[in-house]
Order: sequence, then C-alpha cells, then structure tokens
Amino acid sequence: EDGSYIDPEELSEIDSMHYEGNDAIAAAIGKCGMDSSSTVLDIGSGFGGPARVLSKETKCSVIALELQEDVHRKAAELTERCKLE
Repeated sequence: EDGSYIDPEELSEIDSMHYEGNDAIAAAIGKCGMDSSSTVLDIGSGFGGPARVLSKETKCSVIALELQEDVHRKAAELTERCKLE
C-alpha cells in the first residue's frame, strides 16, 4: 500500500455521526438481510462512515447523499482512501 489506505471500520470510530457505532450498522445489516445484491440509499450521509462500513461488510451498493458540499467532498476523498467507489 502507498500509506494512504484507511480501513473503513477504523475510520468509522471518528466519522460516524450517530450513536451506537458499528453495532447499529451490524444490527441493520441483520434485520434487513443486506448482502451484495442490496442497494442502500443513505440520505444525509455526512462524512459517509456508515455507508463505507455497509459497503465493506456486505459488498452492497450504497448511494450516499449529502447536501453540504464541503462535507460531500471530504466524504468522497475518504471513500477513495478506503479503496471503495
């Protein structure tokens, strides 16, 4: 690696703007039966932490919408560094 890779689960400790952390994401994955054939719409995705964890854990497709342009740009940068699209 070139040193710029960030693991989405490690990053989620600081970029997930919700309570319960990855436990809440794991619960949602289980309750909704998400897998690689799933598509998730994350409205108000912030820095994209939950979207990246969902994508990494399930290989699902995530559409993350964030209206704040500066937050969106940072989320896109972090997603690229996590080697996710």
